[in-house]
Amino acid sequence: MDYKKFKLQKRDLTFFFDNKILPCDSTDQVCLCQDIIGQERAVEAIKVGLGLKSVGYNIFITGLSGTGRMTTVKTFLEDIDSHLGAPDDLCYVYNFKSPDNPSLIRLPASKGNLFKKKMNEFIDDFLAKFPDILESKELLDKYEDIKAKYEKVINKYYQKMEEAVAKKNFTIEEFEIAPNTKGSRFVPLVAGMPRDIEELEQLAMEGQFDKKELNKIKKNYRYLMGKLNEIKKKVKKVEKEQNNEFKKALKDVVKPILEEEIRDILKDLNHEKVREYLKNVKEDILKNLEQFKLLVDGGDKSNPLLPIFGSFLKGKPDRSFLIKYDVNVIVDNSPVKKPPVIIERFPNYKNLFGTIERKVNKSGIITTDFTRIKAGSFLKANGGYLILNAMDVLIEPEVWKTLKRALKYRKFSIQSFDPIFAFNTSFLNPEPIDIDIKVLLIGDYNLYYLLYALDEEFKKIFKIHADFDTQMDAERKNIEAFVSLLNKIITEENLLHLNRSGIEEVLRYGMRLAGRRNKITTRFSDIADLLRESTYWAKMDGKDIVDGEIVKKAVDAKNRRNGKFRDKIHELIEESIILIDTDSEKVGQINGLSVYDFDYFSFGIPTKITAQVSLGKDGVINIERESGMSGKVHDKGIFILSSFLRSRFNRDFPLSVNVSICFEQSYSGVDGDSASSTEIYAILSALSEVPIKQYIAVTGSVNQKGEIQPIGGVNEKIEGFFEVCKRRGLTGKEGVIIPIQNVPDLVLNEEVINAVESGKFNIYAISHVDEGIEILTGKKAGKRRKDGTFPRGSINFLVEKKLKEFAEKLKSFENE
Repeated sequence: MDYKKFKLQKRDLTFFFDNKILPCDSTDQVCLCQDIIGQERAVEAIKVGLGLKSVGYNIFITGLSGTGRMTTVKTFLEDIDSHLGAPDDLCYVYNFKSPDNPSLIRLPASKGNLFKKKMNEFIDDFLAKFPDILESKELLDKYEDIKAKYEKVINKYYQKMEEAVAKKNFTIEEFEIAPNTKGSRFVPLVAGMPRDIEELEQLAMEGQFDKKELNKIKKNYRYLMGKLNEIKKKVKKVEKEQNNEFKKALKDVVKPILEEEIRDILKDLNHEKVREYLKNVKEDILKNLEQFKLLVDGGDKSNPLLPIFGSFLKGKPDRSFLIKYDVNVIVDNSPVKKPPVIIERFPNYKNLFGTIERKVNKSGIITTDFTRIKAGSFLKANGGYLILNAMDVLIEPEVWKTLKRALKYRKFSIQSFDPIFAFNTSFLNPEPIDIDIKVLLIGDYNLYYLLYALDEEFKKIFKIHADFDTQMDAERKNIEAFVSLLNKIITEENLLHLNRSGIEEVLRYGMRLAGRRNKITTRFSDIADLLRESTYWAKMDGKDIVDGEIVKKAVDAKNRRNGKFRDKIHELIEESIILIDTDSEKVGQINGLSVYDFDYFSFGIPTKITAQVSLGKDGVINIERESGMSGKVHDKGIFILSSFLRSRFNRDFPLSVNVSICFEQSYSGVDGDSASSTEIYAILSALSEVPIKQYIAVTGSVNQKGEIQPIGGVNEKIEGFFEVCKRRGLTGKEGVIIPIQNVPDLVLNEEVINAVESGKFNIYAISHVDEGIEILTGKKAGKRRKDGTFPRGSINFLVEKKLKEFAEKLKSFENE
């Protein structure tokens, strides 16, 4: 039989270029690519997402890695909003009214560090001036006036005490408590001489002193002690008033100095919250001048003010209180000239949202303060754009929930997330920060649709979906843009340029990755890898330009590196461990084609498919399904071919057959319907008892009407079977049957093309199972005639005959 009409020629097997398609003879003859190519739909979505400032218009970007997602985003964000300038600096300061709630101050970019510097200078200057203030004539004069004023009052009290002592016939006597330490006491006068009360008590017991007089002396002693205590209280009250008056005098001297310093700060930072904060700073310093006094003199007890002001100047120097006057600049935008673009590659909670660091004090207690508040990339990108990997965000504890909450409410408060420090920890609750940020999540399709379906808040927060395609039309403008992109990659990485044949092979490689001749891949990272490896092989061969042969060599080398598993399977086939017949003709047996796809490398391998028929009522039995190794799509394919058999042959009699289908030596599961036509051929062969040519492999799915439908991986399938046949020696009868719809997908390697051109290998393209069975068996399929019968001797005639025999036998068996 003549099958030339089904045979493909060389022109059908790959893409052939003409001078009208390629814009140049070398990549250095075109300009560098400045645009995003092949992603018009995704680009439009990103433009809309970046242009809309309303709540929820964050962007989720999907697409395969290498399609230019990150490059596109970076390109868009380089120039966007450049006229807006940098966002505000963010500072936290001490909250004097509520220390556990640090206050937020937003300042124009670069003003945050200026504020911090001014505050440090303010405190340092005050500490430097304070000793001179304490020794100033103004303060000492006030001290002398206060001292003289209150000495008079105190002396009056002491004078009254002396008068009371004299009136009660007592005197005040000094005595030595310890070396160089003296005390005083009340001593009664007897006959003008001081006598101890203990001595008088002893004399009274011996009858040498009047007891009534002794009791009178004791009563007067108690009176004087009470009087002394009363005067001490009054003196203490006076001393307190004296101390308060001195403090007020000191404040009166210090206050204008502080106000002058504050006015100097406000010249550069005239901001409402800064003014409020500096007012609180002034009041706090005036309230705690004694601590500054301890810092400047180290608690020196020789200071002449100490005897007067008592506890006001006692204690040890401690600088820790000065932290209240520090400024914690958590976001410094001084280096930024426009809204920031932050790419957070490690979005754990601390890196993304910041933290409140802790310290251990002398008692071993974990504490913290507002200076330990640290911002993450989320706040550093505030006022701009934050780019994150969606999967990284989802797998980090608490990150996704916190991100959604911040974007939903447009506010964020820094908190530490550290389960290890769950106890003995001092917590802060910083003032929340208003958020104005655009988040761009980069992920895959499955993740986007999963979030959209299961997370109700997701669709409200990420309203823009930018989907990056994996291919673009192979039209002239896109080919020109593709070549200009090649030039850009080559120029930026200092690679060797491609001549015309080199460009053609790279384009064919791009079409091969896209899966169709009228498409070019947009996974430009794979193209860039090919350019790098082609440059390597060109230099190894001593060439200064990359031609088509070098590109082929680079592709072959890559396939060889990644083809270990493929080669192992070919070895098993050669050694007949995997049984694949490519020479004889057999009944109920056929070679199907499958593809192993490892993402980085795909290859095709033939698979033996067998069919066995017998009398019964079970119809088609899928052994893979019965053993739990069949996927849903493959199961559907089996149901379709069962329907095909019933619709074609069982018009006047019931289907009385058991047909078992098996993928021999398949132990990893089967899915997909690309072998459904292959399975039909095996069944037709088994029922008609007409052998199938084992040297012709088949791929293609089928519908209920027997029409052949396209499949994926057609190039890999053809090349896989070709490799098996080539290793065994090509005779010219070997070949592959493919769906006619897959012809535009063919971008075969040069070895297969040459074999087809020389007649050593055949590729048939068909549209119906009848065409396929004729090629495989050499017999006519046969069309049903008007009388309802098939032509005698045709495949369909023999199949129907066998099915009728089964039906009659089953009827006879049941009658018996």
